[in-house]
Parts: sequence; structure tokens; C-alpha cells
Amino acid sequence: MGKRKEYIKIIEFGNDIKKIINSWDPLDLLDIAPEDEYETEIREIRDIVIETENY
Repeated sequence: MGKRKEYIKIIEFGNDIKKIINSWDPLDLLDIAPEDEYETEIREIRDIVIETENY
């Protein structure tokens, strides 16, 4: 897979995770917090899944 397609796949995967986490809103923060409140956690989840997928 080309680098560009790989980056697009990673971005789309991150967006999918974001949709799930934001709809779940595990700490009930999104009513009072910015939309990107869980961004750090979303990136961590994405990176862990991608790393384990490559093994």
C-alpha cells in the first residue's frame, strides 16, 4: 500500500474511533467540554491498535 493510502487509512480509522468514543462519552464531558476532549485517548487507542495489527 502506498504511503498516501496508508495515511488515509489511519486517519479514517482514527475518525471511526472518535465517533465511537464521542457517542459513548464515558466521562459525560461532551456537554460541557470541547469536541476534541478525548483526542489524546483516541490517538493512543488508534496507535495501539495499529501497532498490534502490524505484529
